[in-house]
Amino acid sequence: MLYKYLSPDRVDILENCHIRFTQAAAFNDLFEIKPHITSIVPEDEAQRQLREMLPESLKQEYLKMPPQARASLSYGRFLHLAQDRLEQIMPQALTVLDGIRPMVQEGISGFAEKIGILSLTENPDNLLMWAHYALNHEGFALGIDNLHPYFDCRKGSKDELRHLRKVKYVEQRPNLPMIELTGEDILLTKSSLWSYENEWRILRALQEADKVIEASPHPIHLFSFPPEIVRTIILGNRISAGLKDKIIQIVSDKEKYSSIEVLQATQDEQEYKLNFKTVYLPVARYL
Repeated sequence: MLYKYLSPDRVDILENCHIRFTQAAAFNDLFEIKPHITSIVPEDEAQRQLREMLPESLKQEYLKMPPQARASLSYGRFLHLAQDRLEQIMPQALTVLDGIRPMVQEGISGFAEKIGILSLTENPDNLLMWAHYALNHEGFALGIDNLHPYFDCRKGSKDELRHLRKVKYVEQRPNLPMIELTGEDILLTKSSLWSYENEWRILRALQEADKVIEASPHPIHLFSFPPEIVRTIILGNRISAGLKDKIIQIVSDKEKYSSIEVLQATQDEQEYKLNFKTVYLPVARYL
């Protein structure tokens, strides 16, 4: 099971079965989906590919030459001259190739604006996350069935979206040539400073959202989810009595929810940790 920390006003998620997939630009990590592209390809690889491609390309051009021209210039000599010329212009060719790099970097940023991220965590008792994402313990957390088919809707083996994956935490920001960057480098890599979050995430194209609410600076894209993916709700230690009653009333609706356990977070008497006690258990759990 994975967990989603929420502020008190997000009780509408339970009411409407819609949850936000958030743009990377709205996250609190400035480096979200921002690997640094050092080049299009490594310089030695670019040189190797240019040299490998040259003979075949030149052969096609040589065969287009008039017969009398080919009679006075053999293909071997033609190729030798062209290879010499390539070595002369190689630095300029590499400079032109490097000039494309900013456009590729910008392209990744443009791609990031078109996808939304749903972040979940392995830990239901992280004090920092309760403070940051559940409004200082006044909110609640959803326990999510991460094995539900909702979390694997890939359209193919190379689909980087629509399936749940674990975030990788690293000391150094990805600094790689474009051809060496992987989907994991771009979408699932964060600084080790965030490792306490133990994040898992699933990404979806924002254009697939079921509902869009215009807001500034970022529109809110909501995606529907099957209510059965919610298995547990943990109430924050400082949750209001009114919100607590409202959540229990919502999950007691047998037509939508049938087996959600509601827990209350409490302060441990001796350690810096939270304990959980059951405050609502549906009848179905007793059977």
